[in-house]
Amino acid sequence: MSDAAELFGYNGVDLSFFGASPLRKDLFVEVDYYPGLRPNDAALQTVVESFSAAPVMNPSGEPGINLVVDLSDELAPADADPDLSPVWAEFDTIKNNYFPPRRQPIFHYSLFANQYDGSGFSGLSRGAPAQDFLVTLGTFSTPGGTIPQQAGTFMHELGHNIGLLHGGNDNWNYKPNYLSVMSYNYQLWGLRVNNQVGVFDYSRLRIDELDETNLNEFEAMQPVVGSTTTESQLADYSVLIDFTWVSGTASENLDFNNNGVIEASVGEDLDQSGAAVTTFPPSQNDWDSLVFGAGGSIGDSFLGVRGVAERRSVIPPEMMARCMLEVQTPVE
Repeated sequence: MSDAAELFGYNGVDLSFFGASPLRKDLFVEVDYYPGLRPNDAALQTVVESFSAAPVMNPSGEPGINLVVDLSDELAPADADPDLSPVWAEFDTIKNNYFPPRRQPIFHYSLFANQYDGSGFSGLSRGAPAQDFLVTLGTFSTPGGTIPQQAGTFMHELGHNIGLLHGGNDNWNYKPNYLSVMSYNYQLWGLRVNNQVGVFDYSRLRIDELDETNLNEFEAMQPVVGSTTTESQLADYSVLIDFTWVSGTASENLDFNNNGVIEASVGEDLDQSGAAVTTFPPSQNDWDSLVFGAGGSIGDSFLGVRGVAERRSVIPPEMMARCMLEVQTPVE
């Protein structure tokens, strides 16, 4: 958004009302929801706080992103289709009825619905980057999802909307050297940082490639050479492998194969592919890589040609992966 839009509003929307400032990055999301599936305020606030603490610098000299989540409308029961199928056609029927057109150049649009395409998948983004996304936890064992499931899925799908894939800059899911809520390893319960479970965050670290045919458990993972990532930062993170928190840290003594012995060379299937044959590419710092223009869907006309840089799409809607099914809570 341009400074002028943030100061004086745009398209009939008063952005200053939502706390917009030219001195800080702002991101706007309208959330509508089905009857009985209203997201928990604590779940949304968790994500707001994660963005506020983001290592992203602003013209003010202070870090963070002002994420505005406008929890707006509960759908009328007659509009709450229990199974959105085909998903985006029926989504659009709802969006056209509930999302004000004046918000189109400003807000992402999120719908907390029951399910889509006859599946139990947790959510879906309409491409990456994109403007629209679904959170569909209605068929989970806790209908509508627990607070961590809501927070993680909302942040995960919003991450797709702002350009992140399941491996950050690649679509390699369960990528062990990628510590982010964008990975299925961490979507539904968060990361463990300094032994605190339930930390919902995008990747802050650049971790070097990892060869699952030859893993040194003593050395664990390594920072990308020349990056700002340090061993001290890696030491803060625990690691999930096959939904188990293994002993050690991302920095050292990491029991990749969970056999209770730290070894200099082991092979282990780390991404649930069925074989230990993969070399995973380095991971990115997600916070340095966000796409704020939603692939060209968001941005005011005052920006002119400056908005062209955001007009790119990595994954179109028809190629987006369905985001994860409910699985067991990680074990120790």
